[in-house]
Amino acid sequence: MTAEDQTTAHATPAGADRVGGGTTTSTQRGRAGSAGRWPATAVFFLNGLTLSTYLVRLGSLKDKHHLSDGQLGLVGMAFAVMALACMQGV
Repeated sequence: MTAEDQTTAHATPAGADRVGGGTTTSTQRGRAGSAGRWPATAVFFLNGLTLSTYLVRLGSLKDKHHLSDGQLGLVGMAFAVMALACMQGV
């Protein structure tokens, strides 16, 4: 293959290549990578729902378990540290 042939091959758009009677491009433009959108949205929604429920009940949980402000702060800090540690494994 000459240098001119290589230049022409690289300049040819992918949509012009025929594979099995069709083109190599997607028929739905602007939808690339959207297959995981709804599962990711569901995970973020459930995470927000769980965290908001925890925050609303925080006062009653503090009273029920007889925690001081410092102990409650340590629980919150442990929650954040464990979240960061778990994110490193993913």
